[in-house]
Amino acid sequence: MAIMKITIKHLLVIDGFVNLLLGVLLLLFPFGVASLLAVPVPDTHFYPTILGAVIFGIGLAFLIEVDEVTPEQILTFLNRLTEGNKPYTKRIR
Repeated sequence: MAIMKITIKHLLVIDGFVNLLLGVLLLLFPFGVASLLAVPVPDTHFYPTILGAVIFGIGLAFLIEVDEVTPEQILTFLNRLTEGNKPYTKRIR
């Protein structure tokens, strides 16, 4: 269980850094990232820049909260999240 708790923290840190990197790339090179991802390049850089700012903010929030939240709280949240979806997934099947 201790290894799983450490792994969750590592995954949150990695996810935070990936979000920061993608956010910075979208903020600095909105057209370059769009063409690199083979998605339609917009006429203005407004929407890619806003998306970059949002992704950057999510990454920053992950990195700020990774020390504030205990692994037990993360596991409890994930367990409650999956428990709440069990009746829904049973109906679909």
